[in-house]
Amino acid sequence: MSLVVALTGVGTLATPEASQARQRAAGSGYRFTHAERCLMSKLNRRRANRGLRRLESDKQLGYVGRRHARNMAGAGTTWHLGNLANVVTRWRRLGQTVGRAPRCRAMFRMFWRSSVHRQIMMGSWRFVGVGVERRRGHIYVLQIFESRRNPGNTFSYP
Repeated sequence: MSLVVALTGVGTLATPEASQARQRAAGSGYRFTHAERCLMSKLNRRRANRGLRRLESDKQLGYVGRRHARNMAGAGTTWHLGNLANVVTRWRRLGQTVGRAPRCRAMFRMFWRSSVHRQIMMGSWRFVGVGVERRRGHIYVLQIFESRRNPGNTFSYP
């Protein structure tokens, strides 16, 4: 099992592409997978236990996370999405956690045991998108945290 340290960024970016991406997301058939929903559920339960606001799921962030999770699974290793601030087109604050584990429960436990990951997961975010790819007996995960709904992305879907 591997766990990668988290990365956060702060800034503001607004582009016309973000508006188009939000419009596409509104009517998309994009759905979070069982493993993605599992991680978001565990995260929100832990936040609630600590008196923190529940994070709302964001499909734009989830789609970015899923694409990156597929790339990590294909390579059999984990790494941060280094250009996250360029892929998410309209954001205020971004955070990300990446990892690999056999299943949702083990992944969440690994994130929680890392003080850096735990700090990001318990941050003052409003939205989360989780991307998961299952391959060779592991799930590869990228969780993206953001403070603005429908921040958009540079991909054509969702």
